[in-house]
Amino acid sequence: MLKRTSLGNNRLNRKFQELSEKNEAALICYVVAGYPNIPTTNEILSSIVKGGADVIEIGIPFSDPIADGPTGPGTRGRTPPKTRSRSWDWPA
Repeated sequence: MLKRTSLGNNRLNRKFQELSEKNEAALICYVVAGYPNIPTTNEILSSIVKGGADVIEIGIPFSDPIADGPTGPGTRGRTPPKTRSRSWDWPA
């Protein structure tokens, strides 16, 4: 049997600890930053939060398709040029 240990005190670990204590799974959503554009990304993020997501991963468009896996390559070249620098403006 695995022994449960403290996961630390960052928000992600606290969320997993909270869900674990309630014996619940996490709803984890993934969004590509700036796809198809910044305003739509903001709407998507708001909808995901309202929909009850526990964790949202925001992917930064990357030039190496292998690093992103199969999801990311379809968005390359479709995101605004300054998405990477503007992505940091989103609240945590």
